[in-house]
Order: sequence, then structure tokens, then C-alpha cells
Amino acid sequence: VRKEFSRLQRFHQPFCIIILDIDHFKLVNDLYGHLTGDQVLNLIAQTMKKTLRGLDTIARFGGEEFSVLLPQTGLDEGKKAAERLRSAVANLTIPIGETTITVTISLGVTCATKNDSATVPLELETILGLADRALYIAKNKGRNCVGFSEEIL
Repeated sequence: VRKEFSRLQRFHQPFCIIILDIDHFKLVNDLYGHLTGDQVLNLIAQTMKKTLRGLDTIARFGGEEFSVLLPQTGLDEGKKAAERLRSAVANLTIPIGETTITVTISLGVTCATKNDSATVPLELETILGLADRALYIAKNKGRNCVGFSEEIL
């Protein structure tokens, strides 16, 4: 992500960052075990790859968090991409032995657009922080939704 971020900054291209978190993932691990938790993570990663564009960069961001960098994307398109991800994951059925489970995700979106007048270069940590705050907006709204930051960068 850091390498792609640097490239986008260098060429002054707009981009969005999404941070997503699997809702109540600890409960999945506690009820079904860590092997099932790993299976859920893999299925979500595969779903993200199928749902997003080939030029988007997906990275594991923490235990059950992922970050996505969407090059050449404004806030409206970033929100739409996040909603597609949310819907795709919510519609997954994950086989666990003789039963199936479903999981949901919460997502935070923020974007940076070309800003030639900026005196301080945008740091990756700054935009990740805004996306993380947007994620907590989604969680506070009840999870399984998209939060976003309209702060102009």
C-alpha cells in the first residue's frame, strides 16, 4: 500500500482508502475456532478480490481488518465500491461442517484529491487515520454499513 500511495502522490492522482473490519469476528473465533476464523478471512479476501478492480490494492491491516487503496477514485466512487464490498460479504454463506454461517463487515472510506496548494505533503498515516475514524462511524451506526469522511485532503 505504501508504494502505491507514493506513486499516486507523485503523479497527483485522486484516490480513496477503505478500511474494513469483520463485525464480531472474535465471536466467530470463540464459537467455531481459529481455523474457521482463518477460513472466513480467506473467503472475505477472495470476495474482495472478485468485487474490486484489478488495479485496486488490498492489504491485511490487522487481525480482522483490511485496507484497500482505490487509485483514480473520488469519494462517490469510493462509497459505491465500499457498498459493493459490504453487500458481497453480507451475501456470503460460509460452510462450517454441516451448517453455514454469515458475517458482515463495517467499512470506513476517505479520499484524497489533487491539491497543488498543499504546503504539507499528505502522509499515509493521516489518510489511514481518517479512514479509521470513518470505520468507527459505521460501527457506531450499528455495523454492516459504510461510514465516510468528507474531509478534503
